[in-house]
Amino acid sequence: MIDLILPSNTEEPQAKQSSIKREREMGSLPHVVEDCMGVLQLYSNGTIFRSKHIDFSRIPVVDDFSVLFKDCLFDKHHNLYLRLYKPAALTATPNITTYYDDSDGNNIIEHNNHNNKIPVVYYLHGGGFCVGSRSWPNSHSCCTRLASGLGALVVAPDYRLAPEHRLPAAMEDAHNSIKWLRDQAKLTGKEEREGGCDSWLRNGVDFDRVFVIGDSSGGNIAHHLAVRFGSYEPEKDLSPVRVRGYILLAPFFGGYARTKSEEGPSEGLLNLEILDRYIYRSNIAYRRGQSWPTYIIRAAEVLEAVDAGRRESGPPTSEPIWTGEPQPRSGGAWTDLGHGGRR
Repeated sequence: MIDLILPSNTEEPQAKQSSIKREREMGSLPHVVEDCMGVLQLYSNGTIFRSKHIDFSRIPVVDDFSVLFKDCLFDKHHNLYLRLYKPAALTATPNITTYYDDSDGNNIIEHNNHNNKIPVVYYLHGGGFCVGSRSWPNSHSCCTRLASGLGALVVAPDYRLAPEHRLPAAMEDAHNSIKWLRDQAKLTGKEEREGGCDSWLRNGVDFDRVFVIGDSSGGNIAHHLAVRFGSYEPEKDLSPVRVRGYILLAPFFGGYARTKSEEGPSEGLLNLEILDRYIYRSNIAYRRGQSWPTYIIRAAEVLEAVDAGRRESGPPTSEPIWTGEPQPRSGGAWTDLGHGGRR
């Protein structure tokens, strides 16, 4: 916690003059220059304060005991952890094909078991690259529901946050978290006590069916993972892990010019001013009056990397858009998705 003695607006005139005199003698005291809803504050002297007392009372925590979870260290150098979620009853999730051949219009569902193993789903949390964690109730509850509803092993990695760690730090950390899974997959033949694979990953997990979900800024990170892993060159560095698809939930992008949605009335919690502040604080290349950061805007220019129409096994990409936000931050950057992806 940072203790700062700042002049009070309720001081008597004489006391206030004394405070001003002390300020001049001691030099200017640090003051808040950016305040992100009290969760993150940046001071004029470069000090950063992150509150550990955030009110999550309005966010219900999903815990019906159908899912187990634990934390694992995946990056010792940066002290980064990820959280694993798995169904308490670890059973395979079958592939499901739905037919509409019933004369009454009822669905006929055919189950085709996939090697008796469950898929892996990565979840990259949002927060404007500046806030958020795998342990926050909104992320935790989402991952719990994903593991339970999909019958999948869910992996929720943390990543370094701006402004202490500007982009592309978050992209590199997400990349390393998937490389951690690759390294674990290569050790499945050894016991954990012998330096082998984590016990939760040793049996019943299908490393050939990995999917990446990114929410907001996590969607931006997922996009860059798709570009990196979906290049035309063979994905040798990920074998035996194979990323089959990406789901971007209102991915956080920007642009050089304001769009119609952004030029409209500012409404909602995540208004345009807040989004601009997140962008400004998360990128080393961006300063007011200069070009926008590459990691925020460069989306459609490189989508051929995930174009399944050009790569026989290219991963499909889905981009759900939520209402109530300045949508062109996400949708505008993806207008050239083309025929190869899936929206």
